[in-house]
Amino acid sequence: MKLIFTFLLVHTFTFAFSSEASIPDSWNKFRGPSANGVVLSAKPPTHWSEKKNIRWKVPIDGAGASTPIIWKDKIFLLSVIDTGNVDPSLPRPEDQPKRVFDITHPNTEFKFLVICLDRKNGKELWRREATRLIPHEGTHRDNNYASASPTTDGKLLYC
Repeated sequence: MKLIFTFLLVHTFTFAFSSEASIPDSWNKFRGPSANGVVLSAKPPTHWSEKKNIRWKVPIDGAGASTPIIWKDKIFLLSVIDTGNVDPSLPRPEDQPKRVFDITHPNTEFKFLVICLDRKNGKELWRREATRLIPHEGTHRDNNYASASPTTDGKLLYC
């Protein structure tokens, strides 16, 4: 039994460390490959401005609060856009009772987007509409409906 546990423990640690080493150019989920937000070899800039330490900058349609992920030469991010299509059977947010954090439930339809950018220059490679619906719950003022981070295994993108 002790031998089996040691074997499993060694292989678990081998897999954990080798998986990070096998994809050093990718940040495939929230907080990175090891889910701890750490890159031991990173040397991020400590100062930046509109021109200093900025490789590129692009506007993104809609709103998003999720962390982008990187797989090799692609960046994936999520965005949400209020279409303005109102469901008149639902109460307007301003007519709803006050809730904790002033959360109101929407009465308009939203487009949920997945956007892929080129890592080198920020050019949009593609965009897909994941769904279009009226969310069943509200958000508070510091968040929005595109707050969950995508993840990938290099073959499929999960949103």
